[in-house]
Amino acid sequence: MPTAPTTLTRLSGPMSGRLRTARLDAGLTQQDAAFATGLALKTISNYENSDYAGRRKYVNVQALAALYGRDVNEIWGARGQEIPRTGCTSPSPAYALAS
Repeated sequence: MPTAPTTLTRLSGPMSGRLRTARLDAGLTQQDAAFATGLALKTISNYENSDYAGRRKYVNVQALAALYGRDVNEIWGARGQEIPRTGCTSPSPAYALAS
């Protein structure tokens, strides 16, 4: 598996773009990410497709962020602005990353 780059691209824009940029910075293909996380290749593809907004599971994004060497909040949105349809403003504490 490729090693993490020494400099990371600043993530901005919609979550789909942040996911794609983080994956590419990590030197991974969608297939690599699917294999490493156990997610379906179609799921990775859908998550990187802006039409899929609002249907991403936090725990899956958390797994991808860890694989890509990123903080989940950098991808998910630091203020929880893209939390799925529940009306919550932050992820469930059950999904919080251990420090």
